[in-house]
Amino acid sequence: PNSLVTFFTGPNPEFHKFTIHKEVTCYHSPVLRAAFESDFIEGQTQAYRLEETTKGAFEMFSSWLYSEQVDAYQLKIGVVWPELEYTPKREDLDLVELWVLAEKLLVPKLQDMVIDALEDIRMARGLVEDCYKLVYERTNEDSVLRAYFVRCAAMDYTRESFDRKVIPVVMFADIADWLSVHWPDPGVSDELGVKYYVSVHDDEWDDS
Repeated sequence: PNSLVTFFTGPNPEFHKFTIHKEVTCYHSPVLRAAFESDFIEGQTQAYRLEETTKGAFEMFSSWLYSEQVDAYQLKIGVVWPELEYTPKREDLDLVELWVLAEKLLVPKLQDMVIDALEDIRMARGLVEDCYKLVYERTNEDSVLRAYFVRCAAMDYTRESFDRKVIPVVMFADIADWLSVHWPDPGVSDELGVKYYVSVHDDEWDDS
């Protein structure tokens, strides 16, 4: 029960090292359980490398493994940010990376909780527009996260956001498709973050 496993995140040689209890790691992720209990290099070394994951995203992941809560600093009152360079913009981007990491490790419960956190931040202060580019770089066209951000862009866009070219070109077509369905009332109140839960879409696929 007290066995530890090691994670290395980010590219060499600037990687970050994390140590987590094996039991809690394997409990939440079937991918990590298969890796650490296999005869492959991860099972032999009890170490796992995640080169594309950010330090901030993995810190949130490791915290979630124990608490099952996504603690966004932006949603806390009177909390001091951990580092001067860690800003709301960086946290928004790390939440996107956290969702992608949870998808990679097959942790749908965490993906859904990230959507909740993103939606709470969007409603409180808005999400940084840099997220659009990152989402399109890190997901495929069928991604639930991409669909969620298309909805956000369609509902929250401003003339300035388009003028600054922060929205990827391919995203314009997705926004147009979304608006063709929901116009003239893109801010429909019944379309909440829960619609973009991975579990909801898994149920839809199972029924098809």
